Amino acid sequence: MSFMKTLKVIGGAVAASAVVACSSPQPSMMNISQVLLEPDGREVVINAQVIQRLDEGRFLVADPTGQINVEVDRELLGEIEVLPGTNLRVVGEVDRDSAGTELDAERVQILP
Repeated sequence: MSFMKTLKVIGGAVAASAVVACSSPQPSMMNISQVLLEPDGREVVINAQVIQRLDEGRFLVADPTGQINVEVDRELLGEIEVLPGTNLRVVGEVDRDSAGTELDAERVQILP
């Protein structure tokens, strides 16, 4: 192999590894029954409908496969009032403990 071909191969490998190292995995779109099987700390995305407001910043949401509690910090919602029947897209982290499994929201979007 010539010196220039070697440089091209090495340069391409370095560039490819830099792209892999810089890009973090995107959270997976899942239904609630799938989320309930995920390990603690896994970042996921769900589309669900609010069933009930449990308390300040906590909601019970559902999709056709199940239900899960979602904890949402006030600053994520701003002045938006979330009522039962509101459709949401939630990007969050699975929080699994002795009380059960919930989703800690990192981003929330109101869907039509």
